[in-house]
Amino acid sequence: MACAQGTCALFVDAGTRLVLLANPTRGGLERWAAGGPCTAPEDTRCSFVVVEPTAQAVTFSPFNVVFVSSVLVAPGAIGGLDGGDRLCASLAADAGLGGTYRAWLSTNSSGAPSRVLPARGFVRPDGRPFADHLTEALTSAGGRPARTAYPVSVTERGVDLINVAVTGGERVVTGTTDLGRPFGGDCGAWSSTTASDAVYVGSATGGHGRWTSWFGGLSCAQPARLYCFGVDYVTVLPPAANVGRLAFVSAEPFRPGGGLSAADAHCRNEALDAGLGGSFRALLATRDAGFTARFNSSGPWVRTDGVAFIEDAGAFLAGTARPLAPLSTNAKRQPDSSASVWTGHAEPTPPFQSTCADWTSQDPFLGGAHGTAGEVRDWLSSGTAAQCNSGMALYCLQE
Repeated sequence: MACAQGTCALFVDAGTRLVLLANPTRGGLERWAAGGPCTAPEDTRCSFVVVEPTAQAVTFSPFNVVFVSSVLVAPGAIGGLDGGDRLCASLAADAGLGGTYRAWLSTNSSGAPSRVLPARGFVRPDGRPFADHLTEALTSAGGRPARTAYPVSVTERGVDLINVAVTGGERVVTGTTDLGRPFGGDCGAWSSTTASDAVYVGSATGGHGRWTSWFGGLSCAQPARLYCFGVDYVTVLPPAANVGRLAFVSAEPFRPGGGLSAADAHCRNEALDAGLGGSFRALLATRDAGFTARFNSSGPWVRTDGVAFIEDAGAFLAGTARPLAPLSTNAKRQPDSSASVWTGHAEPTPPFQSTCADWTSQDPFLGGAHGTAGEVRDWLSSGTAAQCNSGMALYCLQE
């Protein structure tokens, strides 16, 4: 049964297992009230066995919704900052999202963060968290790397671009670096398609700093999407706290030469150094087999920062599900969205690509396929092969 508001009553037999789901789509779960069977404040799902009359209350605090636009618009045809805001407001209203929205755009004279602050607590339309505060979603001037949870890949209507064939459609015009500063021109304050600017764009399927700072080669007449930030609330967003098998990207580069056993040892050593329990293996293909045979499907994988990486391990290993977020956090919970990562192939299922002679050779005339830690779409393959004497990171997954 669904309980939209107020008090709901449900009569069940003793010994029945109940599952309570708090839907945070229009607001954030603040806590399950004390005195009931639900105790984890950050968990929207609570399961318990009824043994006596039981009451459980829940309270919500509103979060700001952030989405990527379902429509594309040329940077020079946005109609200025006001035009971007109007587009965001119109899309949000048509999708039934309340609140005030600002387009994530910088001009040559002002940065995008000033348009969003002091708002904090940002979730996607599906309720998954993006970031608590812009200071964590952007790289600091002192070099502290940006840190985000799930990418802003969901449109105002709930469509996740990760699961849609949108070649080039993940590009989002921002004019904003990962420091939150203007860069690359603003197409006449977003009002001229004939300007010769090279516009900075972010990736809607990218994590950490790549969401706003991916590359700087978009023309003022080339369509892209917009990020739209709700700005009504200042609500602290708790960190993600999903539970499952751990997964991380290695902090130190791995050089082929010792085969899969050496790669697995590389992962185990970094896990041990970070105090992680369990057994870890490298996500690598060989010439005859993908990585799917190296892992079992018993439960999800979660990044070390609590963000769900793979929700359905079985579907993922069968090649029918993509990651929910980039695997761009190392064993010590530190973000790294720039790492190139050895993988050996493009997808979990055949055909496989270059594998540096099954990771036993450092011959520079051989190649190894690699992906990008900061992306979901090309996390397994960037479309190129690197020389086998190169050092790159590894994806490390708990067995």
